[in-house]
Amino acid sequence: MVFGKESYRDARTSSNRAASESSLRRRAPVPPSSRVVASRRMIDQVAAALTPDHPFVGAVRDQVRHVYGERLVSLALFGSVARRTARPGSDLDLFLVIEGLPHGRRARLETFDPVERSLATRMEALARAGVMVELSPVLRTPEDLRTPSPLLLDLTEDAVILQDEGGVLRAALEDLRQRLRRLGSRRIWVGTRWYWDLKPDYRRGEIIRL
Repeated sequence: MVFGKESYRDARTSSNRAASESSLRRRAPVPPSSRVVASRRMIDQVAAALTPDHPFVGAVRDQVRHVYGERLVSLALFGSVARRTARPGSDLDLFLVIEGLPHGRRARLETFDPVERSLATRMEALARAGVMVELSPVLRTPEDLRTPSPLLLDLTEDAVILQDEGGVLRAALEDLRQRLRRLGSRRIWVGTRWYWDLKPDYRRGEIIRL
């Protein structure tokens, strides 16, 4: 077949257009199945790490209520998740106020074991999505709240309260905040770490009482 100048240009353009359309057809994305879409949504949901309103936090709250029942007084988040600065490997720090806890840190932590076991499947799902979650509980009794501690200082600014029967934890934290205000106390950040300056006008030999 012999092409004239114009017919060659038309044929070449037609050929290029056909090749281009064929290439576009090959590159056109195939609509993902609903299962793939759901999986991607789940991964997107957890990829940014945990936040106080993440569904997993709600699951933790529900299991804590189930395990401790009426003995549960207060439950709060603190640390990086509460501050919304968590990364995929950050611990989920929990502060629990429970009636009738045994003495000793180890004995108290053992009462939390059923909560972790009940959440194992959910935690494995998060791990498969690239988010390694470790629960880090601190367990106290209502009586323990009467004695200020470094952790309670942090909770005055960080706490995200998920449950608080009778406002026990809120009252304790507000009382501590007022004491800190009277002293002029402030939390000072140095990068990602911090310390408390309890009394900026402290004089040598002075006793600070909270």
